Amino acid sequence: IRVNSVQKGFVDEDFEKGHIQDINAINDGSINKSILRITKASEIANLIAFLLSDATQTITGTSIVIDGGYTL
Repeated sequence: IRVNSVQKGFVDEDFEKGHIQDINAINDGSINKSILRITKASEIANLIAFLLSDATQTITGTSIVIDGGYTL
């Protein structure tokens, strides 16, 4: 049994636009201080597809953070 998790940050999708703007305003623009950028939904989907593939048969018990460097 493989148990892995994906911990996503903000995602650049229409349903999160208002939420991202609200959080950004509350935190004095901290989202704009991300090292890279806001994550695209396709990047998360690609990561999940990779974790479900046979290429990761020996990866287990791992939490992967995909947030553009926001938590650094």
